[in-house]
Amino acid sequence: MFGAQAERLRDMGWSSIIPLRPGLKAPAIAGWERFSEAPPTDEQVAAWSHQFAGGGIGLAFGPDRVIGVDLDYLDAVKATEARSITERVLGPTPVIRIGRSPKSMHFYRASAPITVPRAFGGFELYTRSGQVVLYGTHPDTGKPYTWPEESPEDLSPEDLPPTSQRDLERFIDAMAPLREDRVVIRGKTVTNTGQTATWLKVFAGLPTHAEMIGAAVHAVASSTPGGRHYTMTATVTALVTRGISSVEFRDRIALAYTATLDDRERRKRAGAVDAAILWASTKIWGSMLDAAPITLASSW
Repeated sequence: MFGAQAERLRDMGWSSIIPLRPGLKAPAIAGWERFSEAPPTDEQVAAWSHQFAGGGIGLAFGPDRVIGVDLDYLDAVKATEARSITERVLGPTPVIRIGRSPKSMHFYRASAPITVPRAFGGFELYTRSGQVVLYGTHPDTGKPYTWPEESPEDLSPEDLPPTSQRDLERFIDAMAPLREDRVVIRGKTVTNTGQTATWLKVFAGLPTHAEMIGAAVHAVASSTPGGRHYTMTATVTALVTRGISSVEFRDRIALAYTATLDDRERRKRAGAVDAAILWASTKIWGSMLDAAPITLASSW
């Protein structure tokens, strides 16, 4: 598969393709993350076409300015609503990939640099990192991934509908009702929809920074695995909004967020907390250099 299609995809402008293990979502090469910074060379792709001729084809996000909106809902009602929200907020796209229906992935193009968190419990936004399958066999269904309308072999990244930072922020807010976690704060059950407003209300009833941070840590630690990133970004944004320095909460949130991971993956994923702090402080205060008492910790 990689051997037969790689050259065509490169000609169409999908420069940062990588080989995948046959029948799996995992890359066939080590260190693939570097191709989110710069695409592989023609020589590398040619070598992979021989070495991994029967492997699947993945895309490393970053160089091609492609945005992937991954709607990861198996519940048919939620999946339909998620697709409706996506088309209403971001607009329709003809490039939609289906792996395990009713899940779907919708592709757009970044009209300008975008910095948003990635995982939100039920959906993910691929912008400048991560990789997904373009062509291959789905490991759960045993069937090929499909493109009901147009595919990467038909359109280039430049042909994708454009989207912006503001569009994706609106999309994140619009998708919040599709997930729900409940945590107990000071004996009271709190429904966490992943919205910053929810956590600001919780924090309003807590008298000290320590109690706010403790509630946020508890919420992240007790979230379901699929919703943990969404809870982390919501609570971090609320803490930043309250003017609490990241020095006070960053390491505790990072520990709660990565508690179930091994050491290597923990170090890698802890950077998502820094990304959430940067995104929230820039969005709320204008920049990291304004009056907000926010300081990124980098010693994790």
